[in-house]
Amino acid sequence: MDKLVWMMAIATPFVVSAAVGLLFPRAWQRIVSAGVGAAGFCALFVYFMQRDMQAQFAGKPGISVEDPVTAAMAVVLWTLPIGLCTGAAFHLVASAIKKKEA
Repeated sequence: MDKLVWMMAIATPFVVSAAVGLLFPRAWQRIVSAGVGAAGFCALFVYFMQRDMQAQFAGKPGISVEDPVTAAMAVVLWTLPIGLCTGAAFHLVASAIKKKEA
C-alpha cells in the first residue's frame, strides 16, 4: 500500500497540471501549461522540503543537505520534460475523443 501512495504522490502534479492544461484552446498552450505547472509544483515541494531539512540538520556532521534553490532547479530540469510529455499525451487523448464525438 505504501508504494501505491508514493506512486500517486509522484503522479499527482503531472496529472493535475495536464488536466488544467486541457482548459486552454490551443495545443501548445495545453502542453506548455502542463509542463510548467508540473515543474513549478514539484520545485516548490522540493524547495520547502530542503529548507526544512536544512533547518533541522544545521550544524550536524555527516549530513549533507543541498541548497534549496539548487535542489529545486535540479527538479525542474527533470520534471519539465516529463510534464511536457504528459501534457502532450493528454492533448492527444482529448483530441482523439473530440474527433470521435464529432
